Amino acid sequence: MPDMLDPGTPTITPPVSPGGGVVRRRSRNPLKNMMQHLTVDPPPPDDDREPRRASLIRRISWRKSRSPSAHSDRSGGQPQDPNLCIACAGWAADIDSTFDTMDDFFMRALNPTSADTFENKEHSLGRLKELEENRFITKCPLCKLFLSVHIPSEGEGDLYLSGFSSRDTNYLIDNQSMFDQGHSAKNKMRGVSPAYLGVVPKKSGDGALSWDVSADWFRGSGMLYRTMPEPPNELLSARSEGKHSRANSMTDNAGWQKRGIWGRELEGVIDMSIGVDWLRFCEFYHQGRCGRKPVTREMPGFKLVDCAKNPPQVVTASITERYAALSYVWGNTPTEKWPKVIWDAVIATKDLGIRYLWVDRLCMEEVQPAERTQQIARMDDIFEGAILAIIAACGEDADYGLPGVGSRTRPAQPKYEFVNSNITLVSSLQDPRLAIKNSTWYQRGWTYQEGLLARRRLIFTDQQMYWECEGMCCPESLILPLEYYHDMEEQRLCDFMRPGLFNGVSFVDGSWERWKRLLGKAEDPSTLSIFREADQHIGNYTRRDLTYDRDSLDAFLGMLRRLETTVGRGKMFNILGIPLWAPQMDQGPAVQGLPRTRDIFALSTCFWHHKEGVIATRRPHMPSWTWAGWKGPVDLYSSITVVDPNTKAVQRKHNHHHYVSATHVSRNDPNSIRWTYSPNIVLVNRDGSVA
Repeated sequence: MPDMLDPGTPTITPPVSPGGGVVRRRSRNPLKNMMQHLTVDPPPPDDDREPRRASLIRRISWRKSRSPSAHSDRSGGQPQDPNLCIACAGWAADIDSTFDTMDDFFMRALNPTSADTFENKEHSLGRLKELEENRFITKCPLCKLFLSVHIPSEGEGDLYLSGFSSRDTNYLIDNQSMFDQGHSAKNKMRGVSPAYLGVVPKKSGDGALSWDVSADWFRGSGMLYRTMPEPPNELLSARSEGKHSRANSMTDNAGWQKRGIWGRELEGVIDMSIGVDWLRFCEFYHQGRCGRKPVTREMPGFKLVDCAKNPPQVVTASITERYAALSYVWGNTPTEKWPKVIWDAVIATKDLGIRYLWVDRLCMEEVQPAERTQQIARMDDIFEGAILAIIAACGEDADYGLPGVGSRTRPAQPKYEFVNSNITLVSSLQDPRLAIKNSTWYQRGWTYQEGLLARRRLIFTDQQMYWECEGMCCPESLILPLEYYHDMEEQRLCDFMRPGLFNGVSFVDGSWERWKRLLGKAEDPSTLSIFREADQHIGNYTRRDLTYDRDSLDAFLGMLRRLETTVGRGKMFNILGIPLWAPQMDQGPAVQGLPRTRDIFALSTCFWHHKEGVIATRRPHMPSWTWAGWKGPVDLYSSITVVDPNTKAVQRKHNHHHYVSATHVSRNDPNSIRWTYSPNIVLVNRDGSVA
C-alpha cells in the first residue's frame, strides 16, 4: 500500500450480490473511503434474513459503529502493526472475534445434499476493493498475503475475502463420501471444521468463474490457514519423546485441536522432524500396506552409499539393509560425480535416521555388465525394498539439489502474525501434487516406475515437502488429523480422503478413483483388471521422455515385473513389453488348457497404436511390433468391426485392448473370438516368405 492514502487503495467492504445491495456514493475524502468498511449501515428493519447469512464484516462493523469508540484504537490499548493499511488494521483488530464467529458458523453437521449448502458453505467477509489493481504498489503485509492466495479470474468485478470450512470445502476431502461413510467428523463437534480464508473472485462476463466456489480452485492458489493452537501439555510431552502409540490416538484424547486441519509455519530450511513423524506414523500404522517388500534372494553387486562415513562412501551391501533410494533427474548437462542433489539426499537420509542411500549413478557405476543388467531388471526389488524414496521433483538437473536441505533455500511462505492476537495466518501454498505433475521429474521415463514402485515417498518441490505412502498423503504446509481420519482395518486414511498421485487406483483417463486394496486382503484380480492395469501403465509410460532410445524397455522392466508378480501372478508375462497371457498349469482346471495365448499375443501386438496427431519415430534396437520399438505416446484401444452372427449386421466401434483381451480369455463360446476380433500370427522368414 502506498504511504499516501489514495482513493484506489484496497479496502474491505461488504459484498454486494448481483441482484443489488447497498449502493454507496463514493466520497471525495480518501480517509472516509478507507474507513467506509467500519461504518456500514445496518440492514433495514424489514430485512428478515437470518443474521448468520449476512456478511460477517457487516455485522462486526455495525456493532462497532454503535460504540462511541468505533473509530478509535479498537484493540483496547494493545499495539497495532503500523505497516497495515487502515482497512486491514481495522479488520485485524477483530481477528479473534472474526474467527470465533466463523468457527461457530461452520460447527454444524455435514449434509452435502442440503438445499442451503450453497448459501452456507461460504462466509463472505467483504470486498477487497481494487486489490488486483494495486498489487505492484501495496506495502501492506495483509494485502500482500491476500494477493498471494487469490484465485485469478477473467471478467469484470472484484476479489472477496471469504471464510470456508476446512471439512466441507477442501480438495483433500470428498465430503459426500464422508457423509455416506458416517464418520464422526461429519457431526457437529468442536474442532472438526475450523475455518480458513480464501480470496475468491466475484466477477461477471466472458471467462468469469462461477460464484459457487469449488474446492479445487484452491489447489493452484492456496488457502490461508491458522497455525494449530497449542496442544495440551501431555501431548507436547509425548511429542518431545518421539512416541507414537495408540495411547495418543483420538480415541483416548479429547483434544479438539487434533480433529481438524490446520496450517503449518514453514521456514527456508526444512525441519526434517516433520518427515521423521510421517515415517514413524507410517511404520507404526501401515505395516501391512507400506512395509518393505520381503527379500527372497540377494542382488549380486549391490552397493549403497554409507551416509554415516565422513565423507560418505559407496560400499558393497546387502539389499536387506535399511536404506533410502534417491529418484532424481540427471539432466543433459555434464555434472560432477557427486552433484548437489546427492549431497542433499545424504543430509536428508541422515536426518531421517537412515544410514544408507541408494543412488543409481554411484551404486551401479562400477558393477559388472551382467550384474547391472540384473539390477535394471530388478528395479522393483530396489525401490520396493527401500524404507522410502527421496524424490527430487524440482529443477532441471542433478545440480539443482533439494530446496530447504542444502545450499538452496525455499521461497518464503506467505504468512502474517497478528500483533494483538495469538493467531498466525499461513498460506497452504499450491497443492504439491500440481507442482510434481508440472516438474521435469514427472516427465522423465525412468522416474515413472521409480515413483510407483516405492511404497513410501518423501517428495521435495520448490515450495514444500510432500509425503505420499500407500496409506496417506501429507503436504508439509498443512497439519492433518491423521489418527482421527485413519482407517485402522485398512491401514490407510479413510475413504473420504482423496488418494494421491501414486497410491490410488484410477480409470484409464487417470482420474482419481479410490485407494489401492490392502495387500493380502484383495480378492483374486479379474482378467479385465489385470489387462487394464497393464494398459494404463504402458499408455502412461510412453508419454514420458527418455534421453536414450536404448532405455525404452529397460526403464519399464521393474514395472512389468511388478505386474507379473502381483495382479498378473501366474497368468500374465510379457515379450519385449507386450503382455502375454500364459496361465501356469497349476492354476486349476478353470485356467488350464486355454488355447488362446497365441491369439491374445497376436491381438496385443496389433491393438496398440500411436496417439493421433503425433509423429512417431522408430527405435531400431527393438522390433516394430512392440511399442518399445517406437518413440512417442501410444493408446491401447482400436476401432474394431463387430459382426452380429445372427443378423450379419456390421458395426464399427472403439474398444479398449483390456476389454477385448479379457473377452477372449473369459468367454467359453467357441465363436466369441470370431465375433469380437480375429487375430492370427504368421511367422515370416528374412526373405519375406512365410515360415
